[in-house]
Amino acid sequence: MDMGRFRLAVGDQGGAIMAADGALTLAPADPEALTLRGVLIRDQYGLVAALPWFEKALQANRDSIPALTEYAATLADTGRASAMLSVTRRILALEPGNARAWFMQAVMAARAGKADLARALLVRTNGRLDREPATLLLRGVLHLSDGNAVLAAEVLGPLVAAQPDNRVARTLLGRARYLSADYSGTVAVLAPLVAREDADSYALTLAGRAQEALGDPLAAQDLLARAAAPGRAAADFFAAPQDDARAYGPAPASAATAFDNIPYIRALLRTGRMHEAVERAQLLSRANPGAPAAQIVLGDALGVAGRPADAVRAYEVAANIRFDRAVALRLAGAWSRAGDPARAVQVIRLFLSQNPMDVEAQRLSAAASMQARDWRGALRMLQAIQAQTGGNDALLMADLARTSLESGDLARAQAYAAQAYRLMPASPVTADIYGWTLLRSGAKGQGPVDLLEKAAMLAPGQPSVQWHLGQAYAAAGRKAAAKRALAFAAASNFPDRQQAAKALAAL
Repeated sequence: MDMGRFRLAVGDQGGAIMAADGALTLAPADPEALTLRGVLIRDQYGLVAALPWFEKALQANRDSIPALTEYAATLADTGRASAMLSVTRRILALEPGNARAWFMQAVMAARAGKADLARALLVRTNGRLDREPATLLLRGVLHLSDGNAVLAAEVLGPLVAAQPDNRVARTLLGRARYLSADYSGTVAVLAPLVAREDADSYALTLAGRAQEALGDPLAAQDLLARAAAPGRAAADFFAAPQDDARAYGPAPASAATAFDNIPYIRALLRTGRMHEAVERAQLLSRANPGAPAAQIVLGDALGVAGRPADAVRAYEVAANIRFDRAVALRLAGAWSRAGDPARAVQVIRLFLSQNPMDVEAQRLSAAASMQARDWRGALRMLQAIQAQTGGNDALLMADLARTSLESGDLARAQAYAAQAYRLMPASPVTADIYGWTLLRSGAKGQGPVDLLEKAAMLAPGQPSVQWHLGQAYAAAGRKAAAKRALAFAAASNFPDRQQAAKALAAL
């Protein structure tokens, strides 16, 4: 058991699995061994697959605090809040001062929007978890919900310093600094996020507003234009200020150590030295066959080098050891770039089956359903995202509007489309969906045409916008303008091309 924990602590997931299996061979009903195997199964296959292992551990010893704690945490992450609450109450009956049980209840209260209750429950931990990242994140969220942006920044700053790749914490810190009028601090903390090709619209908008406040309209305009643009690039990794110095400095003395080679390989990739990065990553992965991080960085290097099929193989090795979000998203992206989008969808849905509350996987699954025109399936997934994230994401609101519209719920589609446009009026996506929804709902007057003309001006090359605009012109009796827009759409390669051609022929 000690060997299994040691292997896990140093990142050798494969070695930890072998050690746990060995312990179970010697003592198949040992609750400690069953709990460790459950933790490893959770990492290797997912949350749902781990639950039976914790249940077996509790059958062996119903009062095992470690097994109850891991079971409760896994139930919470699968969205089974009531079951988690029941287990945490069991823990507290056995050990009234158990800080983790109180903390899990605090998280559940925060997720339910009960900030006062969450704060009261967090007090019951008596500060024993205050230095842990999850506690810092929760305190930051609670300070923001209470309007204490300065206190939130004070809590979140050390967390981001300790975990610079923590996207959620970095975004929250950017928000806290913006709300406390620390605009230069906002720009600085969001810089690694907005430098990414896959930067989300919220971070870009926040950084753009901060640049406006600092008196840099050109930088603000660029960021806000990116925020309003349709689509989102594939997953990227963070740039670090030390990349140039690290890439052009001496290589780590040993190619077998992950802690210094992984940052070095990423720095090589960031500075365009792809072949060196691939060679170094291959050495690292061979030296650490049981470490998912080593296989992931090899896949990243191969992907940047334009070898998606080879990247797939590296990511699959990592996924067989630890199938978490980082691996799942990379593997799905690699399959897409390798020309097999169906396999990409399979990967995302497999991950989602084990991690049903993962927002990023839900987004990708919803996008796949929309592409397949499974509007009701996409709507259910998008509503699940909204339940977790709220109604302040303009692109999510736009997708909800479209899926509601295509599912026949015109009233709800109009509400979603109006909210999307209010949140981001300079986006062609929101202008298009609002105008199209009004048109499909039978709105009279110039409103739909004005919105769709605005969308076409913002995204002149988008055939779907021209398709919608052509129909709006036709409904308004502007036959010549309708023909021009529909001709553009009919000549383009997009899903509604044939319908555009038929509409053009009917004019």
